[in-house]
Amino acid sequence: MGLSAAFRAFFACLKDDAKAQALDQVVAGALIPKTEHDKQLARQAAQLKNALDAGESAKNKLADAEKELGILRAAVEAPRTDVIKPATSADPLLTLVLLQREARLVDFAMEDISGFSDEMVGAAARQVHGGVRKILDRHFAPVPVAAGLGEGDSISLPQDADLSQYELTGRVKSPPFKGELRHKGWKASQVDLPQRQNPGAVIAPAEIEIL
Repeated sequence: MGLSAAFRAFFACLKDDAKAQALDQVVAGALIPKTEHDKQLARQAAQLKNALDAGESAKNKLADAEKELGILRAAVEAPRTDVIKPATSADPLLTLVLLQREARLVDFAMEDISGFSDEMVGAAARQVHGGVRKILDRHFAPVPVAAGLGEGDSISLPQDADLSQYELTGRVKSPPFKGELRHKGWKASQVDLPQRQNPGAVIAPAEIEIL
């Protein structure tokens, strides 16, 4: 029966090109109806392909995010180039001693000013301000980090900017950065501190008038 059908198909294809093309498709399996199992396998294969594509996309995004994080971490952890190292000193209270000596800063901070009028507090604050400014100028000479700019001005940081000099807020992604200056910052242009003869815990010695 199969041989007879084959001969009929052969002679039919000789006479009709359409039938010949249809036979080719049958032989290739294109016209064989798919079973429900075949359709289910096809759906599962498509779902698997979509999942693999989504996984590859997520992997690429994760790699990009890790790259940006690495750039930021390297910039933050890079050795600071703006820090001026002072002369070797093992006197952690020296700056406080100077501020107390010139500006009476510790006296002002430790005083209970709740009973003082605003005018009295303002007068004391003016004196403290002048003394503190003198100490800063003499021993540290502060200069703005963002020199030449004012608060609210637009500022752009290059790719290789030293991020240890800036505090970034808002939508921080990857360099280069562009934003609006909120505070110009300060850095010491020098560190010139004297040496105390008797360094210790005393910030200001008690003053005694001998009678």
